[in-house]
Amino acid sequence: MAFETEAAFLRETHRLLTASRDLLHTDVKKHKDQITLLTDPSLQPPIPRATIDSRDLFVTRMHQILNYSPESEERSQKQLFLTYESLIEGAKQLVSNLTSLKASLSSTNTDQDSKLTELERNLKVCEDLVYSGSANGGEPVLSPRPIIHAINQLDMALKSLEKNILDVMTQYSSKKKLLHEDPLLAKQRTLYTSFFTDQSKLRRTVDDLTHRLQAQMVE
Repeated sequence: MAFETEAAFLRETHRLLTASRDLLHTDVKKHKDQITLLTDPSLQPPIPRATIDSRDLFVTRMHQILNYSPESEERSQKQLFLTYESLIEGAKQLVSNLTSLKASLSSTNTDQDSKLTELERNLKVCEDLVYSGSANGGEPVLSPRPIIHAINQLDMALKSLEKNILDVMTQYSSKKKLLHEDPLLAKQRTLYTSFFTDQSKLRRTVDDLTHRLQAQMVE
């Protein structure tokens, strides 16, 4: 009885060991097949290209957009191949331009904020001038005293200017009439003007008068 039990136990052990061996063989074969598949040269990733495939229209168009300029357009017409390196440089330049634009917009916003603050302050000053001293329950004063005072001063200045202009015109007309009636005075005025503006003309006039005087004395 014990012998049969031990024999049954050994047979079960042999069966389990055989099954484990078959399973291990199957796993080893699968691993070998996977290694063979992974080492297949046809399945290896291709070496990255340095130039852009002309058939890749999307990347080609992106390259044209990122590197567009009149000089680059002329250069691209002479260039046989487009490179990924120039594509990356164009993207970096785009990022740099975007950063500069953001900084410029931030500076512009700050400047506009300061101007808006100054405008609000000026409006506040104007509001104080218009509404200050109002006795109509907060309604604007129709004739603020500073404005009336400024208008009065301007009116006085205009009247004074008008009077001075009239005095100058009167003096001018009087002197013009006097010069027209007295030729000797007109000649004197001409000599006086020439003394400051045209000395050669003054010299010629004096010489002419001298010759006339000498001629009259001889006669």
